[in-house]
Parts: sequence; C-alpha cells; structure tokens
Amino acid sequence: LTYGRKRPRSSMTPTLLLYPDGSPFLALGSPGGAQIISSVLNTLVGIVDAGLSLEDSIDAGRVYSNNEKTMVEVPEVCGCNRVPEVDEEFEELFKASGSYLTRGVWW
Repeated sequence: LTYGRKRPRSSMTPTLLLYPDGSPFLALGSPGGAQIISSVLNTLVGIVDAGLSLEDSIDAGRVYSNNEKTMVEVPEVCGCNRVPEVDEEFEELFKASGSYLTRGVWW
C-alpha cells in the first residue's frame, strides 16, 4: 500500500489500459523486484503491438536490461507461434557482448 507523498518500496507498476471511451480494458502488475517494469512492458507489447492474448503474452519471451547487461529469454514452449527462432550466429554475438540469452524462463 502506498500513501500520498510517500515513496513506494519498489518499482511497482500498476498499469491500467483503457478503451478510448475511458472504460477499462486491462489491469496489469507484476512481482519481481528489478524486473517488474520490464515484465509489465513486455506483456503490454505482446498484447497491444503483437495482438497476443494475455496468457500468450505472459508466456512469451522477455527482454530485460539493467544498464549493465541485457537478458533475452527465449521460451522453450509458448502457446503463441509468434516467438522468433534465435539464430546461432546472433546468439554468439549477443553473448560475446556480455549479455545473456536464456532458454526457458529465468524467474
């Protein structure tokens, strides 16, 4: 619970999406410490930009960056068929840059 003029204890991101007429479409939030903001953003991008269902968007891969490293999660199984395959050359270059590419989920 956060009160007026107080700072939240974490990067809480309660997010509401509304239809143009102002009626509610979706409410999102996430546990996860430093990954809260990117988890909510990745889910929103899946729903709004890729047209995925809520469940498929949550199950899809994630991109997370904390200014030191970037992590990309490539799910081994996803109900949606919009998860791109990761080519080996990209994977090698990505890892060589100091970033992480994980198969399956990291949380």
